[in-house]
Amino acid sequence: MKNKYAILIVATSTLGIISILINSIIIGEESNQLLNVLVIFKYFTVQSNLVVLIYFSLLLFTNLKNNKGFNKLFGGVVIYITITFLVFLLFLEPIYSPKGFALSGSILNHYITPLLVLGFLYKFKEDYTFNFSNTKIWIIYPIIYLMYLFIHGVKTHDYIYPFFEVSEVGVVRIMASVLGMIMLFVLMSFSLVKIVSKK
Repeated sequence: MKNKYAILIVATSTLGIISILINSIIIGEESNQLLNVLVIFKYFTVQSNLVVLIYFSLLLFTNLKNNKGFNKLFGGVVIYITITFLVFLLFLEPIYSPKGFALSGSILNHYITPLLVLGFLYKFKEDYTFNFSNTKIWIIYPIIYLMYLFIHGVKTHDYIYPFFEVSEVGVVRIMASVLGMIMLFVLMSFSLVKIVSKK
């Protein structure tokens, strides 16, 4: 049962990423198709779905599923894909109107895959044990991504997401956005540890 669920998650995350890839190739602004492919990986949505794809592929095709360290990393996977779900639902969905492959990719990446991962956690939480010290590992990737986002913005004047556009929202609101992200991460980490501890 667990493997079947994992296969489903691998399938949806793969299809979601492929849909975005195809859309980028079709409507990409770069003359070099390789650049049109690579540009999609700057988005947290694509990266978090890629993390899901890699984690569940390793779960299926290696012996890491019996490794305690590997199992603790699942907490981070859950948090990253849940952030993708919540941020899109609350802030981006109202201003985003995709069509074609972009629409199918958006539905898969922002809704179906995150909900399947949360369902996996709920159904198989007996197999996992998390504690608050794990957050030191889980938070590494979000911090690196935020650093990348601001470096990318300074160099290209493209901050990727509208709520990080300095010229549009100002420094104060950006600081508020960063603080909000940190608080969301802490709240989700706390909730995840509590949920899994109630077996």
